[in-house]
Amino acid sequence: ISSVQAVVHCWGAATFFMSLLSGLEGVRSVVCSQVANDAVMKLVTNVKCGLRLPGLLDAVGFKYLTAYVDTDEGLAGRAVDKALALYAMAEAQGQCNNPVCHRITFNYASLYRHEQLNQRLHENLHELFAEANITSFEHLATICRKGHLVNAQGKDVYSPHLSTLTMPILFLSGEENQCYLKESTQRTYDALVAANGDHLYKHVVVKGYGHIDCIFGRHAHRDVFPHILRHLEETAHVAVPPTPSPPVATGSGTGAGDKPAPTPADSTPAASKEPGTTATPAPAEETKPASGTEFVVDVRTGTAKFSGSAHTYVVKAVFKDGSVEALGEVVAPASGSSNTVKKTVGQSFTDLEKVRIEAAGHDGWDVKQVRVQDPASGKYLPWVCDGKESQVVKSEDGKEVRDWMAPAL
Repeated sequence: ISSVQAVVHCWGAATFFMSLLSGLEGVRSVVCSQVANDAVMKLVTNVKCGLRLPGLLDAVGFKYLTAYVDTDEGLAGRAVDKALALYAMAEAQGQCNNPVCHRITFNYASLYRHEQLNQRLHENLHELFAEANITSFEHLATICRKGHLVNAQGKDVYSPHLSTLTMPILFLSGEENQCYLKESTQRTYDALVAANGDHLYKHVVVKGYGHIDCIFGRHAHRDVFPHILRHLEETAHVAVPPTPSPPVATGSGTGAGDKPAPTPADSTPAASKEPGTTATPAPAEETKPASGTEFVVDVRTGTAKFSGSAHTYVVKAVFKDGSVEALGEVVAPASGSSNTVKKTVGQSFTDLEKVRIEAAGHDGWDVKQVRVQDPASGKYLPWVCDGKESQVVKSEDGKEVRDWMAPAL
């Protein structure tokens, strides 16, 4: 398997984004449920995190938290459950007599709308919530205090690399989420759109749902899963985007790769960097490969509606000296897909005049946007179609083509 699509939720989503922002490669697209880079919490959660409650529990000997309740619980255990029931009923919606449900609300927050759960699931919540390591809670509390992903030491090693996430991402949040407020995914979505444009990202808020009921709610198959399936199908054939490896150490403290940080990009002499990469010091004779420049082009396509089947396009680089170099092919399988091609050729980036998109043996036109990566900054710049969107010209060999020009900056 050369690449994957990922569906991630809650703490799994947070740790997955830590990996992505540390340079994880081979991810074609992501469905992210409830939280990504930013964490916006309710006041009561902020108070618990501000009091450093997980650290206090660790200090007095608690190594994990569990929602499990023994049916033969002693007097002390029953007293705790009674106390937690009062807290849970103040935080959750309505009342229930399930002590496991009360402990879940205390350990995390109100994780679901009760009306979204069927009775069998509610009675067997103990099978779904296992023991949770207190160290993970300490790290999570640090993230909540900061308001965004940080490592276990509280260092901001992830957010500076948010713009490197150039794969299609669907963000999902329950409108009534009381664990991570819906503003959590909204902030990450807004930051990515500001950095890379809105063509790669979608944000869906599901009405009437909370947090994990978006996954196991009794009507989730009807109200939530179609959003997930649609995104996975639309991005099934996209190319894996180039992912620069950011110069960070994850340092999560939770087993997520505590490695020494590579040399920071801004501490490396400019002469030892390749365009568009984060480089470490290298001998001068190795700083400019003889093979030329890597050209990276991201193509967004729409719906293949003309022939009822997938459309294939050839992406070519047209240089100022009149030479043409094929960079690769993209496919338009469905609405909103993004494809990236890259190839190293013996021309410099400043020699590039046009990006030519050529229809490969079919009618119709599905290309909506073309972005070209600037090797100097690593950012993707939207290029401008030469002529009206509906205008398609013929190449010398009779193929339908459209040229995209560099923007006037």
